[in-house]
Amino acid sequence: MQQTAECWNCTATMTPDDTVCPRCGQAPIDDTPPPPTPRERVANSFKLAPIWAKLAAALVVALLVLYFWNPSKGHKTNIDPPKADANATPAAPAIPKRDGRAPEIVKAAGQICLVARDAKWISDCQITDISQEVDVRAPVYTEEAKRLCDDIATLVRSKTGAFQGTDWTLRVFSNQTQGYALAQCKLSTY
Repeated sequence: MQQTAECWNCTATMTPDDTVCPRCGQAPIDDTPPPPTPRERVANSFKLAPIWAKLAAALVVALLVLYFWNPSKGHKTNIDPPKADANATPAAPAIPKRDGRAPEIVKAAGQICLVARDAKWISDCQITDISQEVDVRAPVYTEEAKRLCDDIATLVRSKTGAFQGTDWTLRVFSNQTQGYALAQCKLSTY
């Protein structure tokens, strides 16, 4: 006995060998249920999981919440920071004393920046006396930055001997790049 089905569109009788309805040409409706969605799969697997697996999952979630929610990372707490004493004197800034010439060297570095700022093509100049660096920012590329660094260092060495025997360096940065120096040269000859 052959099974027959009815067409869902025109109610014509179809045999299992028919891929389409002989009257209207429509394909038969598939009665198989769709596969479960990911959410349904997780819900079903969670229902079937043993109690120890559920407890372990809850513990992992709790530890992740505690790890990412750390009050010391800037979340508001009700603890006030300690207040400074009104009569306390502020600490003096740390200036490296290299052979007693630190103020003279910083003054010479300041003069380099004054001259550099007067030049219209240098946009910025900064002194970092802790790391002993003079940073110049100009609209230059790599080869031009190396020449500019050498020219400024040669000019500084010819005009002053304040940097002799020190580790002061001149760094040239480009206006187009933000992170790294294109050229670096020493301000002392030895």
